Amino acid sequence: MPRTKRVEYEGAYYHVMARGNRRSEIVVDDRDRERFVETLGEVVEQTGWEVYAWALMDNHYHLLIRTPEANLVKGMTWFQNTLTKRFNGRHKFVGHLFAGRYKALLVEEGAYLRTLVHYINLNPVRAKILDMELPEVIRYRWSSLREYVLPPSRRNEFSCIKEGLGFFSLKDTKGGREAFWEKSLCVAGEEDADYLSKVRNGWVLGSEEFLAEVSKRLKFTESDRANGYGGEQLKGHSEATAEEIVTEGLERYEMSEEDLSTLRKNDWRKAKIALEVRMKTTMNGDWIANRLQMGSRSSVTKAIDKYRKEAENEAPNT
Repeated sequence: MPRTKRVEYEGAYYHVMARGNRRSEIVVDDRDRERFVETLGEVVEQTGWEVYAWALMDNHYHLLIRTPEANLVKGMTWFQNTLTKRFNGRHKFVGHLFAGRYKALLVEEGAYLRTLVHYINLNPVRAKILDMELPEVIRYRWSSLREYVLPPSRRNEFSCIKEGLGFFSLKDTKGGREAFWEKSLCVAGEEDADYLSKVRNGWVLGSEEFLAEVSKRLKFTESDRANGYGGEQLKGHSEATAEEIVTEGLERYEMSEEDLSTLRKNDWRKAKIALEVRMKTTMNGDWIANRLQMGSRSSVTKAIDKYRKEAENEAPNT
């Protein structure tokens, strides 16, 4: 089946994310990280993109951007090809740096953008790379979180922090930046800062109304939505989302792919990841059982039920 065409239009907001090929690293040291930031600045200069949040991890990255022109594909093609050439050239590697297609989800304005700013900013915090201590955050250069608390003179030129603060009705002043920091502390302290369960709607982050508005703007027919963006596109996107949840779960619990084959089928960590996949995607029990090596569909259901009962008693059986 041919790939579904990317959705592009002037003024669109996107959450863009790409992972390393075979979940491998896309940066290995600070020079690689600096090159990533430099390349992001270059693509912004070429395309006119507006960057409101970004985070560079060892094996993936996140961007929240707005495209004043309908040029997402053109810009992303140059960006990822350039990153690959520079990484391979420096390390004497060959082949793909990134796994498959990058993900680009349309984002609705308002609460969705605000939630996404925090989600991206706090990626290193959730990965336990960064503590929410202000001096440490200011020293950490690989996320836009520091830029939301620093004055304009100490930011990357491509970062649209003033506008990002505006999403929260805050001004780019000392008081506005302090208010944003306080909110970030609250979000970072929440048990589940994952925005996916609340705002994901197929290939967009937004409401049904937004989905209908975009479909109308792009003149999608009911057939398009059934056979393209609402059908196979949604299925493929849901599987990609499920894979992302599994990967993040493995990282969260410091597990490897090999651990999935050695742990019990009803291990509470597997059950927790399975529950997240079930709640946040449309993947069925057979897919979950196979991916997490939990036996059968019924085994997944039993493991989730067991986890929920133990969670009600305030502590899973580890």
